[in-house]
Amino acid sequence: MSASVSQPEFARIRATTANVLSQIGERLHDEFFDPGEVQYDEASGILEMPFRRIFHDGPCRRVKNIFIYWVDEVDVLRCCLTFSNVTGYTLDDRTNVGALSLNEFHYDEERGSITLQCCEDCDFSISVNGLQAEYWETEYRGKARITRGIFWDSNSSGVYE
Repeated sequence: MSASVSQPEFARIRATTANVLSQIGERLHDEFFDPGEVQYDEASGILEMPFRRIFHDGPCRRVKNIFIYWVDEVDVLRCCLTFSNVTGYTLDDRTNVGALSLNEFHYDEERGSITLQCCEDCDFSISVNGLQAEYWETEYRGKARITRGIFWDSNSSGVYE
């Protein structure tokens, strides 16, 4: 008798409206991407952003428990965000800190512009001919630690294998 191992369900969301793009943005709030891993294929008009999700409902283990705070170890969920119909992009990063946290997504249909606000001193602008974005989850790989308190949580964006 063999035990079956259940495979995780990975999400896939396609956005062609500002409302659905906002839903993707809400899901990705405070998640990290590396600007050096962003790939843009000018010929096909596709911009691809691999990133990692730490704040998700996946596997989690408590590794430390103190009265006012605790530390959880989570499996890192690897994901990708793709934009089609891209005519160009700019990453205005005045922080130069490496991995950037995603905060808000804005789509301006009149200007044909998608802005991903990463932090106070960083904006990622994508010029598009119509909104076509896709988010998908690929695998769990790596571990990260989240320190949580009664009213807060934090992480270093560090991922280890």
